[in-house]
Amino acid sequence: MTTPCQARPTSLLPEFWTVGKIDKLKDVLRESLLSTDIGVQACPSLPDAQHAEWGIFYATAMQWAQSDTSVWLLGSQADQGQTFQDQLFCQQQTLNSYSCAVPMFNPVSPSALDPQGAVGSTLRVLTVAAAVLAGAYVVGKVTDVTIEAMRLAPRRS
Repeated sequence: MTTPCQARPTSLLPEFWTVGKIDKLKDVLRESLLSTDIGVQACPSLPDAQHAEWGIFYATAMQWAQSDTSVWLLGSQADQGQTFQDQLFCQQQTLNSYSCAVPMFNPVSPSALDPQGAVGSTLRVLTVAAAVLAGAYVVGKVTDVTIEAMRLAPRRS
């Protein structure tokens, strides 16, 4: 029996999506789909119904992964891409239950070195927080110097 598919955990911090990130998401999904499809095509023990289900999912996900990225729909494209990754993981679990040799890509547990992972996100937040604090400190010091200079400046009567 396979373990149930996991839902992608929600992040405490919002994710800012760019065209480059969506394109990378599509590239990773496309590579995972292609490698999984190779395993599916080489699996003799896969029932016809499961093979057909995989074919429908593969065609739909691959069509999305090969589509152009729209700058106006980044959030919805990110959601759709992550949903395809989650569904691919579930498909891979099912395919492996039929003794098919397909690679597993679990989007729920990214690499610790991944800049989009927990460590990378934490470092990014800490860097932004440090920059904001440093900026506030500089503005405060410039304000203090400006006020002192105004006090010392000669006044006209």
